[in-house]
Amino acid sequence: RLANPLVDEQSVMRTTLLPGLLETTARNMNFRSLDLKFFEMRRVYLPIEGEDMPREPLCIVGAISGTRDGDGWSRPNEMVDFFDAKGIVETVLDFLDIGGVSWSTENPESYFHPGKSCRVFAGRDCIGSVGELHPMVQKNFEIEKPVFCFELDFEKLVKLSRTKKTIAAPSRFPDSTRDIALLVPEELAAVKIIDCIKTEKSKEIEHVQIFDVYRGKGVPEGHKSIAVRIRYRSFERTLADEEIAALHAKIIANLIDKLQVTVR
Repeated sequence: RLANPLVDEQSVMRTTLLPGLLETTARNMNFRSLDLKFFEMRRVYLPIEGEDMPREPLCIVGAISGTRDGDGWSRPNEMVDFFDAKGIVETVLDFLDIGGVSWSTENPESYFHPGKSCRVFAGRDCIGSVGELHPMVQKNFEIEKPVFCFELDFEKLVKLSRTKKTIAAPSRFPDSTRDIALLVPEELAAVKIIDCIKTEKSKEIEHVQIFDVYRGKGVPEGHKSIAVRIRYRSFERTLADEEIAALHAKIIANLIDKLQVTVR
């Protein structure tokens, strides 16, 4: 407990990062942003019996809600669930090459749904937990849709990692997206379009996504319409519209030249 808190509501040092992330989730849902994926990495303060000072581990907390793929076309309107959150944790553990991982449904965290949560162990050491938010907690935060969360003790993960990893910080500059609608032969695989765009090897191309495939009225027989979304971002500056337009035009010209597609 703080002796001189700035406000009375923040007089106790946090033992979990989850409340702050849930406030962010609720605020975004109030603005009708319903497909959410958040994470935060900060220190928490855990009391040690017989000690004046707490343990201060660096922890990771994440929350997901809404549809699984957002604008994806292949699995529209599928909602995220417990296994999506568990899959994120598994990806982190695999990336860090942590062995001896097991999952236990005993003694779940009180803020998780008792039948849809588990704790994560590496050997006998608990390294985190994952689960669906308890309905009462969801109600208290005025969150209208199910939320699936995870918490991980990052300092334990670092000690348990069997492989040295280097992680780059995300860009602090804004992104910009552009869409392309292409008329392509039926036999042309969508992945070839993505591969062709990536041959540009521009560091400003952050992400390429197929978000719609259409066959029907207005599309010639033996063809299909594929919609591609490209996200541009620089690590050095905010990209000007002219820069993005020039790179986007170059990508379109490359697609037309190499794949003989038509821009709709």
